[in-house]
Amino acid sequence: MENIVQIQSIISAFIGFGSAVIVAILAGIFQLRIAKRNREIQEKQLEQSREEFIVRMEQSQKEYADKIEQLREEQRKANLEKANVKLQAETNRFYEELMKEMIFYDRLLNELHYLNNIANPKDKEFRIKGAYPHIDNNIKDLIGDVSLHQDIAKLLGALRAKISLYNITLEQRADSEVLEEALKRVYDLIDPINTERFENYSNAQTNLRKHEIDIAKRIMQE
Repeated sequence: MENIVQIQSIISAFIGFGSAVIVAILAGIFQLRIAKRNREIQEKQLEQSREEFIVRMEQSQKEYADKIEQLREEQRKANLEKANVKLQAETNRFYEELMKEMIFYDRLLNELHYLNNIANPKDKEFRIKGAYPHIDNNIKDLIGDVSLHQDIAKLLGALRAKISLYNITLEQRADSEVLEEALKRVYDLIDPINTERFENYSNAQTNLRKHEIDIAKRIMQE
């Protein structure tokens, strides 16, 4: 009987131990599953965070690129505005100088016409019978602040000198032959001055066309 009790105790002990082992194994398996599940959740959260970070980075890069492009466009417009202002200023100065030059040549034509009426050799007999006039020298006033071409500047300087010489000769009451010679020197300068005037006028028009073409090219390039 005692043996039976002992055997039953042993069996009960084995059963208890086996149950504990089974419970421990089941608990371990359950904990492993929970750990695996938690790891999967963490990995998923990490992947989501990584994807969100990538999206934010891409968005930030796009915003940065857009901002840089905006700044470049603003700078380009500012530079273009500055270029246009400078170009307009240069153009205005060019036209102002050109208009001064053209007005000067128009006035010079009248002055040459006036000198031609006084000094023309065809009117020699009329001058001898009448009185030799004093010539008003208006060339310096005509030139003003106009930048003249070198050739015509020399011609006009010579013309002023010849007119002054004639006036001095007239004041000294020289005879008609001396006065006619002085007038001839004035008259001989009228034709080359006229020629130079027309050439310079033509050059001014050519420069105007070239300037307008250059402006158009610069605007297209900008």
